[in-house]
Amino acid sequence: MEARPPDVRLLEAQKAYDEGMRLKDAGQYKNAVPHIERALELREAALGGVHLEVASCLQLLGEAQRFQGNHTHAEPLFERALAIREGALGKDHPDVARSLNSIALFYQGQGQYGRAEPLYARALAIREGALGKDHPDVAASLNNLANLYIDQGQYGRAEPLYARALAIREGALGKDHPDVAASLNNL
Repeated sequence: MEARPPDVRLLEAQKAYDEGMRLKDAGQYKNAVPHIERALELREAALGGVHLEVASCLQLLGEAQRFQGNHTHAEPLFERALAIREGALGKDHPDVARSLNSIALFYQGQGQYGRAEPLYARALAIREGALGKDHPDVAASLNNLANLYIDQGQYGRAEPLYARALAIREGALGKDHPDVAASLNNL
């Protein structure tokens, strides 16, 4: 069999990735997995195992596995995506914060709050440093950390984080944005 040029593999990989994303977003996690796995396989073959596009596939595949409750499959995918992003972008890049957030959500979903909290805190610090204290992604990190505190019954720690997230979202997005409504609901 003749090898296809990398650009053809990457086009095929992008189509598979997009379909996997569409299915994951539609809640069809089991159907999404083969598409994402195919995208991962093609990207690794074309780009090598430590490329940022490989990290994106690992991240998406980890999310699809987490939503299905396949924890033993999800965790190493998230960890590998984080390692690639830290290696390629440095430890203080917003994409690293995204990986940290995914791992923290994973741990939170398993009730491993002590493992989740420092990851959420690090993601928040990265976003504040890289994006500024009034960026909507900072509000998302505040919200995630507050949700963790709510899960633990630590309402006094959650409330100021929710209030700050609301203020950021109102300032950045306007009072009628759906993310503002979500913050009001959380508060």
